Amino acid sequence: MAKKKLGFPSYVIVLIVILGIALGFAGFKLISLVNESSQSEPVPEPLPKVKLILFYASECPFCNTENSIKRSFTVNKVDFEEEFIDLSKEENKHYISDFNLFMVPSALVEEKTIKKYAGINPIMKKHYAVIDGFYVVPESYLSSIPKNLMFFEAKCTPTQNKVKIEEFADYYCYPCWKSLDIVDQLKRKFTPQLQYEFRNFNLNGKYSQYAQIAAECVRQQGQLEFNQYQEYLYKQIFSDANGNIDENKMNLFEDRWTFVQGGLSLPLTFDQQNSFEQCLDDANTSSIVEEDNKAAESYWLKYAPAFVIDCKYVLVGYENLKTAICMLHSGLDACKQE
Repeated sequence: MAKKKLGFPSYVIVLIVILGIALGFAGFKLISLVNESSQSEPVPEPLPKVKLILFYASECPFCNTENSIKRSFTVNKVDFEEEFIDLSKEENKHYISDFNLFMVPSALVEEKTIKKYAGINPIMKKHYAVIDGFYVVPESYLSSIPKNLMFFEAKCTPTQNKVKIEEFADYYCYPCWKSLDIVDQLKRKFTPQLQYEFRNFNLNGKYSQYAQIAAECVRQQGQLEFNQYQEYLYKQIFSDANGNIDENKMNLFEDRWTFVQGGLSLPLTFDQQNSFEQCLDDANTSSIVEEDNKAAESYWLKYAPAFVIDCKYVLVGYENLKTAICMLHSGLDACKQE
């Protein structure tokens, strides 16, 4: 008996061939589409390095050399190349007028390269002026970190042969309280070569204002020691040595008269008490406090305590105050004794 031959019908073979051709064509089209898609998507250009010029002044040895914009660029992953320029050197002073600089540290940020950073450029454009292709960024516009500053033009005139210290502080500021003893020691040590002035700096709205007006009346009348009254105010406001405000006493400050009369025991005679109360209502007293706060704004202060030395150098914090004074005035008797 003959064997039956095995195999596929011819129509099946034809179908397989057609299917293979169709799959091959589909695969070819898919590869073509992928290639076309990859060719149509532009490859992003690498972001350029931003030119960053940092101005400082060796004239102020305790002032910061770096502008906070550098830290901001680092956090936001802006690639930059930096250059430091000392504006105390005669050959560099033209930058002050060229870019309308009024203090250090300040910075210049190249406009054409920072434009490539879509997340940063709108902020730069909104807040800073452009001069000769650079955004001008004074440190005074940045408040994330306290900085020691120097202004090119003194905002007042110190007495000859004396160092002038203006302390800007708030009675709701715990470090301001801690600075009292340090300042008192320095006043004794540098007398008579120190011209010291306490100035009000409002950081906490109406509560600060009430305390400042009351303290200003004490200072004007001279019936009490001003620094003792300051100490008393701080003790009324802070509940412990950790700088926590006594919330149970906050109601004393809601009403001005309750704060002044009910919250404080002043050793004054009847006539002195009447005079004190008149001072509280005197518009001139409020004007003195307001003028102090305007002065703080002119120095671009954002933190307290802040000490302005010789009307142009700003030191934030009290820990290095004596060192800063002696850096600027090494010839003072108290500095020579160290």
